[in-house]
Amino acid sequence: MDAAKDTRPISPSKPSGPPDKADHHHLKGGHAHPKGNRRHVNLKKGGGGKGSWGRPGDELRDLHQDHDDPSYDPTEDDQDGVKLSETAYPLEPAEIKNLLEPLVKEYFDTGDSNEVLLACKNVSFGDRADVVCEVIVRLGLDRTDAERELCSNLISDLYSVILHENDIERAFALLLADISDLKLDTPDAADILGRFMARAVADDCLAPAFINNHPASAGDFPNPGVRAAIKKAHTLISMSHGMARLEQIWGVHGVLKPVRALVNDIHAILDEYSNAEDCEEVHRSLQQLGVPHFHHEVVYEAIQIVLAGGERESTLILKLLKHLSSSGFLTIDQLEAGFERTYSEITDLCLDIPKAATILDEFAQRALAEGVITKTSQEKSQERGSRKRFLSENNDGGKIKEAN
Repeated sequence: MDAAKDTRPISPSKPSGPPDKADHHHLKGGHAHPKGNRRHVNLKKGGGGKGSWGRPGDELRDLHQDHDDPSYDPTEDDQDGVKLSETAYPLEPAEIKNLLEPLVKEYFDTGDSNEVLLACKNVSFGDRADVVCEVIVRLGLDRTDAERELCSNLISDLYSVILHENDIERAFALLLADISDLKLDTPDAADILGRFMARAVADDCLAPAFINNHPASAGDFPNPGVRAAIKKAHTLISMSHGMARLEQIWGVHGVLKPVRALVNDIHAILDEYSNAEDCEEVHRSLQQLGVPHFHHEVVYEAIQIVLAGGERESTLILKLLKHLSSSGFLTIDQLEAGFERTYSEITDLCLDIPKAATILDEFAQRALAEGVITKTSQEKSQERGSRKRFLSENNDGGKIKEAN
């Protein structure tokens, strides 16, 4: 009879020899690890499982950036030491025109070429910088000589920074090719263009060879407008001491006159207005003077007439300022500057005109009522100006009182 089968569990025998490397994970000082087999040991070290945030500090590690991520910033992607930089695409000729025209028109008012220069530096013209020069000259064709002087100065200021000689040559070549259309709007376009070219030569922006070697310089050229423009330029640069004379080719205008001479001119224009009472004539005279950056002086000198005059002068000057401001000839900043300067000098003005403070306040109120200045500009002028008033109109010997 077979012996009964032993159903007791058989204990595995302990292997002989030194423990293998894996056994060190559950041995500590010769004792079994309290967690038992090594598969129970937490190997993530706080890293978590699927969908977790990971271990502390993982958020600081350089991870691969997904270029399709909406928040992807190429400037922060420095993988493999590769630096990314922004590329400015060159503007098209139509875009250059849209950029330059308002800037140049504003330049006519301020006389400051820095704004145009900075705007040009922030864009790329590619190989079409000639359009910059072309736009400037086109805008100058139907302007006054004073504004043409500003155009010539602007081309000179942009030379070697934005414009180069080949750009200016190409611009004048395009203008000459379009002379027939230019004459439709500006009948004397050929004469003006010839002057622009001669002035560019005098400013060392254009080589004389461009004029001297032009096919039209020989006189045998099919387009009469081109012949006239080249002939004008050639005559001007060939004059004795011509280069010195070309610096004043557009005449001596306000931008070249000393301040005292400008003030005298403004006085003469305003005196003539007091007699003729013609606002349009003042407008034309000031425009021909060509000092848009000095228009605040017109406001200041006009207010002086109000302080020294009576009701008639006050009404005339108010009418003039309203005309010049409504036409856009005077800006709100220029009006503010004129009033502000008068307020700042009111203490001294009261020495000669005792009631100057009262007259000025009344005139400012009338200007406000007529829409010449705004409430904000009136308050700004008063705050920036003098805050003291003489009471000499009350016969107090010039005692000073703080304004309310």
